Amino acid sequence: MTPPTPPTPPATQTQTPTPPREKTEKEILKERDELERIALEQQQRQTGRTPSVRLTSKQIQKRKVARQIIKELYETEKNYMNELKVLIDHFMTPFSQVDPTIMSKVDHDRVFTDVPNLYALSKKLYELFKCAMEEEEAGAAVIVDAFLVKIEYEEWNIYMKYMAGFLDAKQTLARLEKSKGEGFRELMK
Repeated sequence: MTPPTPPTPPATQTQTPTPPREKTEKEILKERDELERIALEQQQRQTGRTPSVRLTSKQIQKRKVARQIIKELYETEKNYMNELKVLIDHFMTPFSQVDPTIMSKVDHDRVFTDVPNLYALSKKLYELFKCAMEEEEAGAAVIVDAFLVKIEYEEWNIYMKYMAGFLDAKQTLARLEKSKGEGFRELMK
């Protein structure tokens, strides 16, 4: 009789770990949106503003785009306003005090048609856009309000009047430069 064979210990199976599955683009976007939502909520808590409703990732993305547009409007208007101020301070005002034989009042008015009014409108828009930049929740609404309510229709006509006189202003400058010669060119420097 043969002795029974001892039972063989169970074979230890070595499992090779399966590599982690790569995330799909949809999963990556969802994860990113969730992180952005969390960051927005943290920012709102830090500023003391609590969201009235929980935002979806699509809403968050739309708000980001709106914020970029508001920032672009703000920066563009700020630059335009500053350039109008330079035009007034360094050209319009000094040219109003020159010898009338170099630039008459009529020519001065043609060249600088409505520039002070244009500056005032630009400053008003700049202030409204600045408020929109500071308003986290209602930024886009402030912009819409600026264009439809805060700026009167007559104020928008300032741009149309300025543009209507633009060609005349250019022609007046060219005529003055040609006819007044060196004295006028010196003023332009």
